[in-house]
Amino acid sequence: KNELTDHGRKVPAAQNDGDANLAMTIFPQLNMRKKNSSLKCAMLCVILVSIFLLVLSNIFLSTDAHFISFSSHLILPPNDEANISDETRMKNSPLLNGHNSTKLSINYEKSGICDGKKGILLIRKSDGDSGIGTKLFSYVVNQLQYADQNNLVPWIHLDPEFPCYDESVHGNETTLSFTWPSGMKESKIIEVGDKKCVWQRGGGHYYPGPVVTTNAKTKQFDLIGNGIWQSYFKPLTESIPIHDPSCRDKPLFSLHKKSIYPGLHICAPWAVRSWPFPRVPNAYRPPRGIFHEWFSPMRKRGANIVSRYYRLQPWLESLVEIANPNQERKCLSMHIRLTDKADGRKKPPLSVFKSYAEAYAEASMGGSIYIATDDGTILEPIRKEWKGAKEIITQQNIIRSSGNDAIFRVFTNETHRTNYEGLVDMYALSRCEFFVHGFSAMAEAAIYINPTLHLRSVNVDYNEKELMDVASFRKIVKEFYST
Repeated sequence: KNELTDHGRKVPAAQNDGDANLAMTIFPQLNMRKKNSSLKCAMLCVILVSIFLLVLSNIFLSTDAHFISFSSHLILPPNDEANISDETRMKNSPLLNGHNSTKLSINYEKSGICDGKKGILLIRKSDGDSGIGTKLFSYVVNQLQYADQNNLVPWIHLDPEFPCYDESVHGNETTLSFTWPSGMKESKIIEVGDKKCVWQRGGGHYYPGPVVTTNAKTKQFDLIGNGIWQSYFKPLTESIPIHDPSCRDKPLFSLHKKSIYPGLHICAPWAVRSWPFPRVPNAYRPPRGIFHEWFSPMRKRGANIVSRYYRLQPWLESLVEIANPNQERKCLSMHIRLTDKADGRKKPPLSVFKSYAEAYAEASMGGSIYIATDDGTILEPIRKEWKGAKEIITQQNIIRSSGNDAIFRVFTNETHRTNYEGLVDMYALSRCEFFVHGFSAMAEAAIYINPTLHLRSVNVDYNEKELMDVASFRKIVKEFYST
Protein backbone atom coordinates (compact mmCIF):
# COMPACT_ATOMS: atom_id res chain seq x y z
CA LYS A 1 0.00 0.00 0.00
CA ASN A 2 1.10 3.55 -0.68
CA GLU A 3 1.51 6.01 2.16
CA LEU A 4 -0.53 9.21 2.47
CA THR A 5 0.91 12.55 3.62
CA ASP A 6 -0.86 14.71 6.18
CA HIS A 7 0.94 18.10 6.49
CA GLY A 8 4.34 16.43 6.32
CA ARG A 9 3.42 13.48 8.54
CA LYS A 10 3.37 10.01 6.95
CA VAL A 11 0.14 8.11 7.58
CA PRO A 12 0.12 4.37 6.76
CA ALA A 13 -2.54 3.32 4.30
CA ALA A 14 -5.10 0.67 5.27
CA GLN A 15 -3.64 -2.84 5.45
CA ASN A 16 -6.86 -4.46 4.21
CA ASP A 17 -10.08 -3.52 2.50
CA GLY A 18 -12.09 -3.22 5.69
CA ASP A 19 -12.48 0.55 5.41
CA ALA A 20 -13.64 0.25 1.84
CA ASN A 21 -16.16 -2.46 2.77
CA LEU A 22 -17.45 -0.28 5.60
CA ALA A 23 -17.95 2.59 3.15
CA MET A 24 -19.91 0.30 0.84
CA THR A 25 -22.09 -0.76 3.75
CA ILE A 26 -22.90 2.85 4.70
CA PHE A 27 -23.44 3.92 1.07
CA PRO A 28 -24.91 0.87 -0.65
CA GLN A 29 -25.87 2.94 -3.70
CA LEU A 30 -22.18 3.24 -4.51
CA ASN A 31 -21.73 -0.52 -4.50
CA MET A 32 -22.32 -1.01 -8.21
CA ARG A 33 -20.31 -1.75 -11.23
CA LYS A 34 -16.81 -0.25 -11.18
CA LYS A 35 -17.40 1.90 -14.25
CA ASN A 36 -20.55 3.57 -12.92
CA SER A 37 -18.95 4.01 -9.50
CA SER A 38 -16.00 5.91 -11.00
CA LEU A 39 -18.33 8.13 -13.01
CA LYS A 40 -20.42 9.07 -9.98
CA CYS A 41 -17.31 9.76 -7.89
CA ALA A 42 -16.04 12.11 -10.57
CA MET A 43 -19.39 13.92 -10.68
CA LEU A 44 -19.37 14.24 -6.88
CA CYS A 45 -15.87 15.74 -6.95
CA VAL A 46 -16.96 18.31 -9.55
CA ILE A 47 -19.92 19.35 -7.38
CA LEU A 48 -17.77 19.68 -4.24
CA VAL A 49 -15.11 21.71 -6.06
CA SER A 50 -17.80 24.03 -7.48
CA ILE A 51 -19.24 24.64 -4.01
CA PHE A 52 -15.76 25.35 -2.61
CA LEU A 53 -14.99 27.87 -5.38
CA LEU A 54 -18.34 29.60 -4.84
CA VAL A 55 -17.68 30.01 -1.10
CA LEU A 56 -14.12 31.19 -1.76
CA SER A 57 -15.28 33.79 -4.28
CA ASN A 58 -17.80 35.18 -1.78
CA ILE A 59 -15.03 35.57 0.80
CA PHE A 60 -12.80 37.48 -1.59
CA LEU A 61 -15.69 39.64 -2.81
CA SER A 62 -16.56 40.66 0.73
CA THR A 63 -12.90 41.36 1.49
CA ASP A 64 -12.37 43.43 -1.67
CA ALA A 65 -15.27 45.74 -0.79
CA HIS A 66 -12.76 48.03 0.94
CA PHE A 67 -10.52 48.45 -2.09
CA ILE A 68 -10.50 51.16 -4.74
CA SER A 69 -7.59 49.85 -6.75
CA PHE A 70 -4.50 47.69 -6.65
CA SER A 71 -1.42 48.16 -8.73
CA SER A 72 -0.55 45.37 -11.11
CA HIS A 73 2.22 44.25 -8.73
CA LEU A 74 -0.32 42.67 -6.39
CA ILE A 75 -2.75 41.04 -8.84
CA LEU A 76 -1.41 37.58 -8.17
CA PRO A 77 -2.75 34.04 -8.25
CA PRO A 78 -3.85 32.85 -4.79
CA ASN A 79 -0.92 30.53 -4.14
CA ASP A 80 0.30 29.89 -0.62
CA GLU A 81 3.49 31.86 -1.26
CA ALA A 82 2.88 33.80 -4.46
CA ASN A 83 5.83 35.90 -5.62
CA ILE A 84 5.77 38.84 -7.98
CA SER A 85 6.73 37.57 -11.41
CA ASP A 86 9.57 38.93 -13.51
CA GLU A 87 7.04 40.72 -15.75
CA THR A 88 5.46 42.65 -12.87
CA ARG A 89 8.62 43.25 -10.86
CA MET A 90 9.25 46.91 -10.09
CA LYS A 91 11.39 48.89 -12.48
CA ASN A 92 14.99 49.66 -11.55
CA SER A 93 15.18 46.59 -9.32
CA PRO A 94 18.21 44.54 -10.39
CA LEU A 95 19.38 41.32 -8.84
CA LEU A 96 21.96 42.16 -6.21
CA ASN A 97 24.28 39.67 -4.54
CA GLY A 98 22.25 36.73 -5.74
CA HIS A 99 18.91 37.93 -4.38
CA ASN A 100 16.20 40.31 -5.44
CA SER A 101 15.40 42.62 -2.55
CA THR A 102 12.24 44.02 -4.15
CA LYS A 103 10.38 40.73 -4.38
CA LEU A 104 7.28 40.68 -2.16
CA SER A 105 6.18 37.36 -0.66
CA ILE A 106 2.44 37.23 -0.09
CA ASN A 107 0.53 34.42 1.57
CA TYR A 108 -3.15 34.44 0.68
CA GLU A 109 -4.09 31.68 3.07
CA LYS A 110 -6.52 32.76 5.78
CA SER A 111 -4.65 32.91 9.06
CA GLY A 112 -6.95 34.85 11.39
CA ILE A 113 -4.19 37.30 12.34
CA CYS A 114 -6.70 39.96 13.42
CA ASP A 115 -8.86 37.72 15.60
CA GLY A 116 -9.28 39.41 18.97
CA LYS A 117 -7.34 42.52 17.87
CA LYS A 118 -8.54 46.13 18.03
CA GLY A 119 -7.03 47.15 14.72
CA ILE A 120 -3.92 47.34 12.54
CA LEU A 121 -0.88 49.57 13.11
CA LEU A 122 0.88 50.34 9.83
CA ILE A 123 4.50 51.15 10.73
CA ARG A 124 5.77 53.45 8.00
CA LYS A 125 7.59 56.37 9.66
CA SER A 126 10.83 57.00 11.53
CA ASP A 127 13.34 59.79 11.93
CA GLY A 128 14.77 60.90 8.61
CA ASP A 129 18.39 61.24 9.75
CA SER A 130 19.56 58.03 11.36
CA GLY A 131 21.49 54.92 10.47
CA ILE A 132 20.21 51.40 10.01
CA GLY A 133 20.54 50.46 13.69
CA THR A 134 18.35 53.34 14.85
CA LYS A 135 15.91 53.11 11.95
CA LEU A 136 15.23 49.35 11.88
CA PHE A 137 15.72 48.68 15.58
CA SER A 138 15.12 51.68 17.86
CA TYR A 139 12.23 53.25 15.95
CA VAL A 140 10.61 50.00 14.82
CA VAL A 141 10.99 48.32 18.24
CA ASN A 142 9.23 51.24 19.93
CA GLN A 143 6.33 51.14 17.47
CA LEU A 144 6.04 47.38 17.89
CA GLN A 145 5.85 47.97 21.64
CA TYR A 146 3.03 50.43 21.04
CA ALA A 147 1.18 47.85 18.92
CA ASP A 148 1.51 45.26 21.69
CA GLN A 149 0.33 47.68 24.37
CA ASN A 150 -2.80 48.54 22.38
CA ASN A 151 -3.63 45.06 21.07
CA LEU A 152 -2.94 45.98 17.44
CA VAL A 153 -1.65 43.86 14.57
CA PRO A 154 1.65 45.42 13.39
CA TRP A 155 2.39 45.73 9.69
CA ILE A 156 5.75 47.19 8.59
CA HIS A 157 6.00 49.01 5.27
CA LEU A 158 8.42 51.92 5.66
CA ASP A 159 8.16 55.02 3.52
CA PRO A 160 11.05 55.83 1.15
CA GLU A 161 13.03 58.14 3.44
CA PHE A 162 16.67 59.08 3.65
CA PRO A 163 19.10 57.65 4.59
CA CYS A 164 18.14 53.95 4.49
CA TYR A 165 16.04 54.02 1.31
CA ASP A 166 17.65 52.83 -1.91
CA GLU A 167 15.40 53.42 -4.90
CA SER A 168 17.12 50.86 -7.12
CA VAL A 169 16.54 48.09 -4.58
CA HIS A 170 13.53 49.06 -2.48
CA GLY A 171 11.48 50.30 -5.46
CA ASN A 172 9.97 53.64 -6.44
CA GLU A 173 6.50 52.68 -7.66
CA THR A 174 3.20 52.44 -5.81
CA THR A 175 2.79 48.77 -4.98
CA LEU A 176 -0.34 49.06 -2.84
CA SER A 177 -3.15 51.59 -3.28
CA PHE A 178 -6.29 50.98 -1.25
CA THR A 179 -8.95 52.46 0.98
CA TRP A 180 -9.60 51.03 4.41
CA PRO A 181 -11.59 51.80 7.59
CA SER A 182 -9.51 54.24 9.64
CA GLY A 183 -11.62 55.20 12.61
CA MET A 184 -8.75 55.03 15.09
CA LYS A 185 -5.76 57.15 16.16
CA GLU A 186 -3.36 57.59 19.06
CA SER A 187 -4.24 59.78 22.03
CA LYS A 188 -1.68 62.31 23.26
CA ILE A 189 -0.06 62.29 26.68
CA ILE A 190 1.83 65.32 28.01
CA GLU A 191 3.64 64.85 31.31
CA VAL A 192 4.51 67.53 33.86
CA GLY A 193 7.29 68.08 36.38
CA ASP A 194 10.45 66.03 35.97
CA LYS A 195 8.57 63.79 33.51
CA LYS A 196 7.97 66.72 31.19
CA CYS A 197 9.47 66.29 27.73
CA VAL A 198 10.93 69.73 27.05
CA TRP A 199 11.06 70.43 23.35
CA GLN A 200 10.82 73.53 21.23
CA ARG A 201 10.45 76.85 23.08
CA GLY A 202 10.30 75.10 26.43
CA GLY A 203 6.95 73.44 25.77
CA GLY A 204 6.07 69.92 26.79
CA HIS A 205 5.78 67.53 23.86
CA TYR A 206 3.37 64.61 23.84
CA TYR A 207 3.92 60.90 23.33
CA PRO A 208 1.30 58.49 21.98
CA GLY A 209 -1.16 57.10 24.49
CA PRO A 210 -3.97 54.53 24.20
CA VAL A 211 -5.81 54.32 20.88
CA VAL A 212 -9.11 56.17 20.58
CA THR A 213 -11.90 55.96 18.01
CA THR A 214 -12.53 58.73 15.48
CA ASN A 215 -15.34 59.71 13.11
CA ALA A 216 -13.28 58.92 10.05
CA LYS A 217 -14.82 56.19 7.94
CA THR A 218 -12.18 55.33 5.35
CA LYS A 219 -8.79 56.60 4.25
CA GLN A 220 -6.70 56.26 1.13
CA PHE A 221 -3.35 54.50 1.58
CA ASP A 222 -0.58 54.49 -1.04
CA LEU A 223 2.49 52.43 -0.24
CA ILE A 224 5.75 52.70 -2.20
CA GLY A 225 8.13 49.90 -3.14
CA ASN A 226 8.66 46.90 -0.87
CA GLY A 227 8.70 48.94 2.33
CA ILE A 228 12.48 48.49 2.97
CA TRP A 229 11.81 45.99 5.79
CA GLN A 230 11.19 43.03 3.46
CA SER A 231 14.59 43.45 1.85
CA TYR A 232 16.21 42.36 5.11
CA PHE A 233 13.59 40.73 7.36
CA LYS A 234 10.71 38.35 6.82
CA PRO A 235 7.16 39.74 7.13
CA LEU A 236 5.71 39.82 10.64
CA THR A 237 2.61 37.82 9.71
CA GLU A 238 1.82 35.00 7.32
CA SER A 239 -0.27 37.29 5.13
CA ILE A 240 -0.64 41.01 4.52
CA PRO A 241 -3.32 42.13 7.02
CA ILE A 242 -5.57 43.67 4.36
CA HIS A 243 -5.67 40.29 2.59
CA ASP A 244 -6.73 38.39 5.70
CA PRO A 245 -10.55 38.08 6.01
CA SER A 246 -10.28 38.39 9.81
CA CYS A 247 -8.95 41.96 9.33
CA ARG A 248 -11.52 43.35 6.91
CA ASP A 249 -13.54 45.19 9.59
CA LYS A 250 -10.55 46.31 11.67
CA PRO A 251 -9.46 49.98 11.51
CA LEU A 252 -5.97 50.69 10.18
CA PHE A 253 -3.82 53.71 11.04
CA SER A 254 -0.24 54.93 11.37
CA LEU A 255 1.31 57.02 14.11
CA HIS A 256 1.86 60.66 13.24
CA LYS A 257 5.52 61.42 12.59
CA LYS A 258 5.72 63.70 15.64
CA SER A 259 4.26 60.90 17.73
CA ILE A 260 7.32 58.86 16.76
CA TYR A 261 9.92 61.63 16.99
CA PRO A 262 10.14 63.21 19.48
CA GLY A 263 7.08 61.45 20.91
CA LEU A 264 8.20 57.83 21.31
CA HIS A 265 11.90 58.35 20.85
CA ILE A 266 12.38 61.12 23.41
CA CYS A 267 9.27 61.41 25.58
CA ALA A 268 7.68 57.99 26.18
CA PRO A 269 8.63 56.48 29.57
CA TRP A 270 8.61 52.93 28.21
CA ALA A 271 10.65 53.53 25.02
CA VAL A 272 13.98 51.79 24.41
CA ARG A 273 16.93 54.15 24.02
CA SER A 274 20.54 53.57 22.97
CA TRP A 275 21.93 56.29 25.22
CA PRO A 276 20.45 59.16 27.29
CA PHE A 277 19.44 61.43 24.41
CA PRO A 278 19.38 65.19 24.99
CA ARG A 279 15.94 66.49 26.09
CA VAL A 280 14.88 63.15 27.57
CA PRO A 281 12.90 64.00 30.74
CA ASN A 282 14.93 63.91 33.93
CA ALA A 283 12.70 61.17 35.32
CA TYR A 284 13.72 58.86 32.48
CA ARG A 285 17.46 59.45 32.60
CA PRO A 286 19.98 57.12 34.32
CA PRO A 287 19.26 57.14 38.08
CA ARG A 288 22.24 58.44 40.03
CA GLY A 289 24.22 58.22 36.80
CA ILE A 290 24.14 54.38 36.87
CA PHE A 291 23.83 53.36 33.22
CA HIS A 292 23.79 49.58 33.55
CA GLU A 293 20.77 49.72 35.84
CA TRP A 294 19.09 52.15 33.41
CA PHE A 295 19.69 49.91 30.39
CA SER A 296 18.45 46.68 32.00
CA PRO A 297 14.62 47.05 31.67
CA MET A 298 14.93 48.60 28.20
CA ARG A 299 17.07 45.70 26.99
CA LYS A 300 14.53 43.23 28.35
CA ARG A 301 11.75 44.95 26.42
CA GLY A 302 13.88 45.21 23.29
CA ALA A 303 14.90 41.55 23.46
CA ASN A 304 11.26 40.52 23.87
CA ILE A 305 10.25 42.40 20.71
CA VAL A 306 13.22 41.22 18.64
CA SER A 307 12.77 37.56 19.61
CA ARG A 308 9.13 37.68 18.46
CA TYR A 309 9.23 39.81 15.33
CA TYR A 310 12.74 39.91 13.83
CA ARG A 311 13.61 37.09 11.40
CA LEU A 312 16.42 37.70 8.95
CA GLN A 313 15.99 36.88 5.30
CA PRO A 314 17.94 33.68 4.45
CA TRP A 315 20.50 35.47 2.28
CA LEU A 316 21.39 37.74 5.21
CA GLU A 317 21.63 34.79 7.58
CA SER A 318 24.20 33.31 5.20
CA LEU A 319 26.27 36.50 5.29
CA VAL A 320 26.20 36.52 9.10
CA GLU A 321 27.44 32.93 9.14
CA ILE A 322 30.28 33.87 6.80
CA ALA A 323 31.21 36.94 8.86
CA ASN A 324 31.26 35.22 12.26
CA PRO A 325 30.72 31.47 11.95
CA ASN A 326 28.51 30.05 14.70
CA GLN A 327 30.79 27.28 15.82
CA GLU A 328 32.15 25.93 19.10
CA ARG A 329 34.80 28.50 19.92
CA LYS A 330 35.52 31.28 22.38
CA CYS A 331 34.66 34.72 21.11
CA LEU A 332 34.74 38.39 22.13
CA SER A 333 32.90 40.93 19.99
CA MET A 334 33.89 44.60 19.82
CA HIS A 335 32.00 47.49 18.23
CA ILE A 336 34.51 50.29 17.61
CA ARG A 337 32.77 53.37 16.26
CA LEU A 338 35.23 56.13 15.44
CA THR A 339 33.52 58.26 12.77
CA ASP A 340 30.51 60.32 13.84
CA LYS A 341 29.10 60.05 17.37
CA ALA A 342 26.41 62.68 17.88
CA ASP A 343 24.63 63.92 21.02
CA GLY A 344 27.82 64.49 23.00
CA ARG A 345 29.05 60.91 22.93
CA LYS A 346 32.80 60.59 23.27
CA LYS A 347 35.21 58.61 21.11
CA PRO A 348 37.50 56.50 23.30
CA PRO A 349 40.94 55.95 21.77
CA LEU A 350 41.75 52.61 20.19
CA SER A 351 44.12 51.87 23.08
CA VAL A 352 41.13 51.48 25.40
CA PHE A 353 39.73 48.66 23.26
CA LYS A 354 43.22 47.14 22.94
CA SER A 355 43.57 46.74 26.71
CA TYR A 356 40.29 44.81 26.98
CA ALA A 357 41.09 42.72 23.89
CA GLU A 358 44.45 41.59 25.27
CA ALA A 359 42.94 40.91 28.69
CA TYR A 360 40.32 38.72 27.02
CA ALA A 361 42.90 36.88 24.91
CA GLU A 362 44.95 36.11 28.03
CA ALA A 363 42.02 35.00 30.21
CA SER A 364 40.34 32.93 27.49
CA MET A 365 43.65 31.36 26.50
CA GLY A 366 43.46 32.28 22.85
CA GLY A 367 39.83 33.18 22.10
CA SER A 368 38.86 34.89 18.85
CA ILE A 369 37.84 38.55 18.54
CA TYR A 370 35.16 39.79 16.14
CA ILE A 371 35.48 43.49 15.30
CA ALA A 372 32.78 45.68 13.77
CA THR A 373 34.02 49.15 12.90
CA ASP A 374 33.15 52.02 10.61
CA ASP A 375 36.79 53.17 10.42
CA GLY A 376 38.82 51.37 7.79
CA THR A 377 42.15 52.76 8.99
CA ILE A 378 42.36 50.81 12.27
CA LEU A 379 42.26 47.21 11.10
CA GLU A 380 45.91 46.95 10.03
CA PRO A 381 47.26 48.36 13.34
CA ILE A 382 44.95 46.00 15.23
CA ARG A 383 46.27 42.94 13.42
CA LYS A 384 49.87 44.03 13.91
CA GLU A 385 49.78 45.30 17.48
CA TRP A 386 47.09 43.38 19.37
CA LYS A 387 48.61 40.31 20.99
CA GLY A 388 47.29 36.99 22.18
CA ALA A 389 44.07 36.49 20.25
CA LYS A 390 43.70 33.30 18.26
CA GLU A 391 42.33 35.30 15.34
CA ILE A 392 40.93 38.75 14.53
CA ILE A 393 37.67 38.44 12.57
CA THR A 394 35.91 41.17 10.58
CA GLN A 395 33.56 41.42 7.63
CA GLN A 396 35.63 41.31 4.47
CA ASN A 397 35.46 43.75 1.55
CA ILE A 398 32.85 46.08 3.04
CA ILE A 399 32.44 49.84 2.94
CA ARG A 400 34.20 51.74 5.72
CA SER A 401 35.08 55.38 6.22
CA SER A 402 38.11 57.29 7.45
CA GLY A 403 36.68 60.65 8.45
CA ASN A 404 34.17 62.02 10.93
CA ASP A 405 31.05 61.55 8.81
CA ALA A 406 28.67 58.61 9.13
CA ILE A 407 28.95 56.01 6.39
CA PHE A 408 25.31 56.47 5.37
CA ARG A 409 25.97 60.18 4.73
CA VAL A 410 29.14 59.58 2.71
CA PHE A 411 28.14 56.64 0.52
CA THR A 412 24.66 57.77 -0.49
CA ASN A 413 24.82 55.77 -3.72
CA GLU A 414 25.48 52.53 -1.80
CA THR A 415 22.58 52.70 0.68
CA HIS A 416 21.39 49.11 0.32
CA ARG A 417 24.92 47.81 0.72
CA THR A 418 25.67 49.88 3.83
CA ASN A 419 22.28 48.78 5.23
CA TYR A 420 22.93 45.07 5.00
CA GLU A 421 26.59 45.29 5.99
CA GLY A 422 25.48 47.10 9.15
CA LEU A 423 22.84 44.44 9.88
CA VAL A 424 25.38 41.65 9.34
CA ASP A 425 27.67 43.30 11.90
CA MET A 426 24.84 43.56 14.46
CA TYR A 427 24.00 39.88 14.23
CA ALA A 428 27.66 38.84 14.06
CA LEU A 429 28.40 40.88 17.21
CA SER A 430 25.59 39.05 19.02
CA ARG A 431 27.24 35.65 18.50
CA CYS A 432 30.03 36.05 21.05
CA GLU A 433 30.06 35.42 24.79
CA PHE A 434 31.54 38.85 25.68
CA PHE A 435 31.02 42.30 24.22
CA VAL A 436 32.98 45.58 24.43
CA HIS A 437 31.30 48.64 22.93
CA GLY A 438 30.22 52.27 23.37
CA PHE A 439 26.87 54.05 23.19
CA SER A 440 25.35 52.99 19.88
CA ALA A 441 22.08 51.74 18.41
CA MET A 442 24.05 48.93 16.73
CA ALA A 443 25.43 47.79 20.08
CA GLU A 444 21.96 47.83 21.66
CA ALA A 445 20.58 45.86 18.72
CA ALA A 446 23.24 43.17 19.25
CA ILE A 447 22.18 42.91 22.91
CA TYR A 448 18.48 42.71 21.97
CA ILE A 449 19.40 39.81 19.68
CA ASN A 450 21.45 38.12 22.44
CA PRO A 451 20.31 39.54 25.82
CA THR A 452 22.85 37.44 27.77
CA LEU A 453 25.43 40.00 26.62
CA HIS A 454 23.89 42.49 29.06
CA LEU A 455 25.65 40.65 31.88
CA ARG A 456 28.91 40.12 29.99
CA SER A 457 29.52 43.46 28.31
CA VAL A 458 31.71 46.49 28.91
CA ASN A 459 30.53 49.92 27.77
CA VAL A 460 33.64 52.09 27.39
CA ASP A 461 31.44 55.22 27.38
CA TYR A 462 30.39 54.69 31.00
CA ASN A 463 31.73 57.14 33.55
CA GLU A 464 34.81 56.17 35.55
CA LYS A 465 32.78 55.12 38.59
CA GLU A 466 30.80 52.53 36.64
CA LEU A 467 33.26 51.44 33.96
CA MET A 468 34.56 47.93 34.61
CA ASP A 469 38.34 48.02 34.89
CA VAL A 470 40.51 45.73 32.81
CA ALA A 471 41.60 43.55 35.75
CA SER A 472 37.97 42.84 36.74
CA PHE A 473 37.10 42.04 33.15
CA ARG A 474 40.02 39.60 32.90
CA LYS A 475 38.86 37.85 36.08
CA ILE A 476 35.25 37.48 34.87
CA VAL A 477 36.37 36.04 31.54
CA LYS A 478 38.68 33.54 33.23
CA GLU A 479 35.97 32.40 35.65
CA PHE A 480 33.43 32.07 32.83
CA TYR A 481 35.59 29.75 30.74
CA SER A 482 36.81 27.72 33.71
CA THR A 483 33.31 26.60 34.69
